[in-house]
Amino acid sequence: MNAEGLTYMDMIKSNDKLYRKHAHEFAELFGIHLRPFWDNVTGFDIVKFDDHIIQSPDGQSMEDVLQAEYGDEEVSTIKSLLKM
Repeated sequence: MNAEGLTYMDMIKSNDKLYRKHAHEFAELFGIHLRPFWDNVTGFDIVKFDDHIIQSPDGQSMEDVLQAEYGDEEVSTIKSLLKM
């Protein structure tokens, strides 16, 4: 179990549900598949996404870069993937 009391299988099921909920939207917004940035256990790999797609400059938050280059809907989608 993790800190939230979820078992390994609970985490996988929860992440799978989240993936299915946002995969199509992510592809429409960013023009790429979510799968390369997704792990069934840990969920969305924000670091990999930033390194390969957003490429935030040092000293600037990824959220600020994402907001400036894409907009509110994309920021909201990423926050949803991060369960924020």
